[in-house]
Amino acid sequence: MPRLPLDPVPVGWTEIIIATSAGGRPIPLYSLQRAAPTFRLLVICGIHGNEPLTVPFGYRLLSTQIPDHIECSIVPCANPDGWAADSRYNDTGADLNRDFPWRWAPYDGGLAPGDMPETQALMGIVPLVDLVVWVHQPLAYVAAIGGTDVGFAQAWSAATGLRVRPNVTQHGGGESWSALVAGVPSMLVEIDSFDATPSMLDVQQAGFVALLQAIG
Repeated sequence: MPRLPLDPVPVGWTEIIIATSAGGRPIPLYSLQRAAPTFRLLVICGIHGNEPLTVPFGYRLLSTQIPDHIECSIVPCANPDGWAADSRYNDTGADLNRDFPWRWAPYDGGLAPGDMPETQALMGIVPLVDLVVWVHQPLAYVAAIGGTDVGFAQAWSAATGLRVRPNVTQHGGGESWSALVAGVPSMLVEIDSFDATPSMLDVQQAGFVALLQAIG
């Protein structure tokens, strides 16, 4: 299936290169900065380069109307090596969502917990926010990780039809590390199927809008 085009970055978003991937590719973060935010939200997409909706979805979110009190940051493509190669892995063969230092295992992450530059970059920005949303495909659920307010997951679920799944953890997973080690409320969105269509973008963007409303 041909990939969806990536939406342009609207005026008002600041681009910050948070790291260079293992393969030498830049990893941009886009931030909608506020003078006096009361809530800081981070969305991380494209950590697996073979999940074809996640990166276009990250760029689509930049067109969403964000309430003035929410400072929003988005990483549309956390694994540019994988995205370039249509691969789950980065250029070293590491699965970045098994590389985080929470129940890390030696057979599917990097060579050591949190050793990949992409992982280290994400670990550096997660503690700065009040909620982080990790976006994946294709398992068709949304989950509040650890003690995260389940109302956030329920809001996304109501808007998209994704089921709410309780008690989700993943060894070496970013969402498990962020909630259970870094102590930052975290949500995992698993978009249904490995498809990538404009209508799927619309549906999941509605989920994001519902989350913004739930934040209040």
